[in-house]
Amino acid sequence: MKIKNIQANGGDEMQFKVPDGWNTAHNLSSREKIYAELSMKFGDKFSEKEYKMAIRRSYENSRLKHREASDLALKRKNKNRRIGNTTRWQTLKRRERVISEEEKDFWKNVKAELMSDEEPCDEENVVILKTPAWRAEPLNQLIKQLDDRLDEKGVFSRMVKKRNRCSLPSTRCRPINFYTESYVIPQQ
Repeated sequence: MKIKNIQANGGDEMQFKVPDGWNTAHNLSSREKIYAELSMKFGDKFSEKEYKMAIRRSYENSRLKHREASDLALKRKNKNRRIGNTTRWQTLKRRERVISEEEKDFWKNVKAELMSDEEPCDEENVVILKTPAWRAEPLNQLIKQLDDRLDEKGVFSRMVKKRNRCSLPSTRCRPINFYTESYVIPQQ
């Protein structure tokens, strides 16, 4: 059972009034009612902290939707970010299928956030690849080898759009997670 289902069945008294803020009397009352409903439904399956985190996450999602409703540019930006993350994750998984045993040890700490950015092109079924400027050369070389293997096998040729590499680097910020110098160029 999702919190939004509890809110839908509970009427206005369980709906967050996002513009008013997190700590208003109405939102505090809504949080308590949602917490009671979750506790009744799931009992000891989750801790009090987990219930409260889920309620806060629900509020933050409502807050984001409220902000996106009034700012279409923000909505478009967030949508493109979500799609980009999904595309990077799919690219990571495709590359993992052709990795050799010798390369697995190096590849084991690679995450989707290290993949290149793919931007739509004017041509149909073509994307422009932009390599992150902060990605280290050993990882760039391995990714190039894996892409060459994927092209050779042709396994994903129907599923994947034609990919043209761009000489300009991606402007995406470097990841906040810690990576070794094998993956990410150290900040100066």
